[in-house]
Amino acid sequence: MKKLKHVLLFLFFIIQFGGCFQFGNKSSSDVMTLDEGTQLICQDLLSQMDKVGIISIPTLEKSTAVIDPFKDTKMGQELTVNTILENLLAQCLSKRLMLLKMSPENLNSADFILNGIISSEFNPDAGSEKNYHLYVTLVNKDSGLIVASSDVWIQDFEYAPLEMYADSPVYLKDRQLRNLEKTAKSKKGDSADPEYLASLDTQSLLNKGDDLYANRQYDEALLYYNEAEGREDGRTMKTYSGLYNIHRQQRNPEKAEYYFGKLIEAIVEENQSINVKLFFEVNSTEFIRKPALREQYMIWLRQIGYYFQNHQKCVQILGHASHTGTVEYNKKLSAARAEAVQKIIESYYPNISSHSQVVGMGFDQNIIGTGADDISDAIDRRVEFKLMNCNNG
Repeated sequence: MKKLKHVLLFLFFIIQFGGCFQFGNKSSSDVMTLDEGTQLICQDLLSQMDKVGIISIPTLEKSTAVIDPFKDTKMGQELTVNTILENLLAQCLSKRLMLLKMSPENLNSADFILNGIISSEFNPDAGSEKNYHLYVTLVNKDSGLIVASSDVWIQDFEYAPLEMYADSPVYLKDRQLRNLEKTAKSKKGDSADPEYLASLDTQSLLNKGDDLYANRQYDEALLYYNEAEGREDGRTMKTYSGLYNIHRQQRNPEKAEYYFGKLIEAIVEENQSINVKLFFEVNSTEFIRKPALREQYMIWLRQIGYYFQNHQKCVQILGHASHTGTVEYNKKLSAARAEAVQKIIESYYPNISSHSQVVGMGFDQNIIGTGADDISDAIDRRVEFKLMNCNNG
């Protein structure tokens, strides 16, 4: 009777509120803690799974699902909070599903794919405030149909990327992320994005490599990343960023720089822009005071210069500043940052000045926008590159 009551309650809220679900005194439209939100999503998924007949009798073999790690859509990163999410979901869903890490072996034997995204969005019930919106779907691996989907609003949490993403020279916003987002935002009964499904074998190789990288098993991680690069759908930003990271950790600078060059090619093909993590000191045109990072910056700028020289491309060099000080001051500061980067590239690509346009964006395109002027908003003090028509140069 209790189970029937929950199902009827769920159906009532679906009809009344167009998909807003509720258990106890919490609704999916509320902003809640990560723990509360995950538990609410889990209960919603369980109700939907009961309707499609996923085995729930303890004496019978459970169905299995692999967790395609959740990604933040703003920067394309997997976060340390994933561990909390995965543990909570595994515990809550354990009577219906055995949740396994994404790996080639586990993917091969799985019945379902559990995936999700963490999206920073304006919450319609919170005025102009942004909250994290967590979307989760359960996909039948064979049919590609979504058998359950859910979403909740969650409060702020400590934002920290996992090792492979923290070490990446770029933010990995690519086609694979967009395909994941389309799938995670789909509804029960929809089909998962075909490209997303087709990429799962390659993504499982990369995910295994990421786990090994986090454990500092770089030789083993390299095997999985090399295998991914050998696949037609594996020559991506994610793959080349990982290969750069691994070879850098193995103190193989020539190969690291080679793969950074391949990363630049993949980025331009994907996005027609290059947004590397070139960060500056506060109120300065000097790079952030971390010798290891400054050394990498020279590698990155050298390869960016070589790319534009070899491909005869024209580019806007866009400088940015954090949200403190006047508009005029920050326009000048951000333009000076772009000019400083242009000057460094000029030593590798002497014609860069005639093939580029320096633009000071000020704080018009802040990503964080807090004006904290510390490491938390370093991304707002950056320089990026956008390809342009040479006739406009």
